[in-house]
Amino acid sequence: MRRGATFLFLVAAVCATDGELKGADFCAGQRLSAAVGGGSFDPHVFDRCIIQTPVDEGLFDVLYVVHSKDLGPLEWSMRSLLCRVGGIGKIWVVSDDSKAVHETLGALRADLGQDRIKWVSEKSYPFSWADVDQYMHCKSSCGWYLQQLLKMYAGRVLSGIRDYLVVDADIVWFGHGISMVSDRGENGLPTTYFYSTAGQHHGGYFEHIRRLTGGEVARVNPKISGVVHHMVFKLDVLEALLKLCERRAGGTEFWKALLLNLHPDVS
Repeated sequence: MRRGATFLFLVAAVCATDGELKGADFCAGQRLSAAVGGGSFDPHVFDRCIIQTPVDEGLFDVLYVVHSKDLGPLEWSMRSLLCRVGGIGKIWVVSDDSKAVHETLGALRADLGQDRIKWVSEKSYPFSWADVDQYMHCKSSCGWYLQQLLKMYAGRVLSGIRDYLVVDADIVWFGHGISMVSDRGENGLPTTYFYSTAGQHHGGYFEHIRRLTGGEVARVNPKISGVVHHMVFKLDVLEALLKLCERRAGGTEFWKALLLNLHPDVS
């Protein structure tokens, strides 16, 4: 299963559920390597940088899934995100339990607020790297499959999390006044979000979707996919998707169903 397939699955499902994909033409995230051209980071990205939304006024949360060996870009990603994107509440970081992780998050909390950043051990989840390897025999690539499952299970594992923006840890944000919220209900809470899209197509992705959902979820627009570096996961839609897949799998837990339905042609 190539990278981005789980995101593609979610975008297709959101489209099928909400009926329309909101294209985010304004999206201003760039990978750190692309943003700096391989050189040192330009601190001017934080010129006029003010956190857009107090944590207690946030409309949605943020999720980073990282490993201690990949912490380098996280600081720039998190700082630029809070300065450039409005509506953010808590930032959840799921990772291994290491000194490097806690030191990095400690420094970020000191600047961004103690109540803003929450850390959760990946061991809190009902599956592990070893479980993924048992099904996939993936060895060095097991971490990537695990990362996708950690993102998709956050709504079930992280107590108190709201709709959440999943962001790759090497994304730095530019521009000002970026909004992820498309529409709000009468209570002021988001009902729909903007979604970034791409044009990649790989037939195996859609075959995987078909097996997981029994054909109940299908691609809406043949010109777009969800192979992207940031995406809002809507809790109610995501949970409906997980339950659909579990029902189609005869009650098998979603993470097992996802791995069991992978096919050699998809990998």
